[in-house]
Amino acid sequence: MVRFAADECELLSLGVLVQARRTGVARSLLAHLLGLCKSRAARQLFLEVREDNEAACAFYKDHGFKQIGRRPRYYQLADGGFRDAVTMACAPDEFKNRNKNKHHR
Repeated sequence: MVRFAADECELLSLGVLVQARRTGVARSLLAHLLGLCKSRAARQLFLEVREDNEAACAFYKDHGFKQIGRRPRYYQLADGGFRDAVTMACAPDEFKNRNKNKHHR
């Protein structure tokens, strides 16, 4: 789920079923989104990810996203606690389509 405004795009949600993880689905979805960004002349793609979601943080960094900020106590947990959100951005031209030729199981 994304939204476009002026020359920016925000990735609101990207999810992959557990049984489909590590098969390239997320990478394909992200590459498709970057293509949409280019076609709509978006100069930046923004997203927020929970600070302790190490897999997602690593995935986005590996594809050219850089941390640009932090939102303290952004996510409320089921136990009543809070976690910060890491704000990341990537210009469509800086996107790195990692392992695009790799074969998956």
